[in-house]
Amino acid sequence: MKGPLCEECIKSGVLCEECSKKLENKEISELDIEVARLLYKLEKRDLVRGASFERAHLIGNLIVISTKGRVGTLVGKGGRVVRLLSHELNKKVRVVSVSNMKSMLADLISPAKIQGINIVYKPSGEQTKVIISHEDKYKLIAPRETLEKAANLLSDRTIVLEVK
Repeated sequence: MKGPLCEECIKSGVLCEECSKKLENKEISELDIEVARLLYKLEKRDLVRGASFERAHLIGNLIVISTKGRVGTLVGKGGRVVRLLSHELNKKVRVVSVSNMKSMLADLISPAKIQGINIVYKPSGEQTKVIISHEDKYKLIAPRETLEKAANLLSDRTIVLEVK
């Protein structure tokens, strides 16, 4: 499993000097460590193979795990891995691909669908407006504001979710 920690730290449960420095410099968080260890346990049980993740972020009652790899590996067959992670962490879990903005947004608001993405130019700067249909707003797994914060955290743009 590839993650923000080295494999020895995940296996042993004790952080090496390099990973301790990452934690001190806030390059990784306690949540990253917890997620890495849970994924390692799931990998030992053959529920996850070849998983990789970049970071785990806690936003409200939602944990967003970002990956540059395949999202399906971390979601698991039928969502089993996400359900196990959600149960262990006692929060809702969402896995998103940060390889490009559109797939990141689609993963974040799934099972709701994106109706459109508009770029709005304002005096304060550029803003990306993501439009979701009124019927799909009930499919969102977290409040709109929480998903907006997550999208802004994962992207270098200002993102606004709008329900129409």
